[in-house]
Amino acid sequence: TIQCHCPVKDQNTMRNKSLSPQRYLKNSKMKIEIHKIDKSIKGKDPLILQQHRTDVVAAEDLYHGIEIWYDRKVKSELVRGERIGYLVQKNGIPVGAAIAKQGRRSKICTVRILEEAMSFGLGRTLFYLIAMNLRGGASTVHFTAPESLWRKYEEFFKSMKFNFHGKSNTQYRSSDTEII
Repeated sequence: TIQCHCPVKDQNTMRNKSLSPQRYLKNSKMKIEIHKIDKSIKGKDPLILQQHRTDVVAAEDLYHGIEIWYDRKVKSELVRGERIGYLVQKNGIPVGAAIAKQGRRSKICTVRILEEAMSFGLGRTLFYLIAMNLRGGASTVHFTAPESLWRKYEEFFKSMKFNFHGKSNTQYRSSDTEII
């Protein structure tokens, strides 16, 4: 677990228990934890894996069947070390998750950060952590993304040295072209 204790912008935010998680995240800077999920997760806090799953499958509206994919493939491959995952928590609340498939032709399967937590550099941090974990055994690393997402965050992806290569052979959404 990686921890970062950040200064709180507003001390009253900590005392006000009536704030929604979204408003709490927006109004405070506190403790950020990044949990690595891999074969070492066995025997550790099962809540971390459960929260990781919940955060990933929250995209069910965008990726039909993501829950089945996670339950049938991802969970067992994380435990076997074939995939690596991360769960990001801010003030104890899950705000992001990532999954990557390890191997010679590695793939970043998903990187998700809640809109409310995007200004903290967590997406960039997740990409760096994934790259550090894949560098030993991967000859290539790729990811696919909906074209609209690429266009929206193109500057970010290019700053991370990713390039647009064209349409992916696999289409995960019927409403948006998946690119590689």
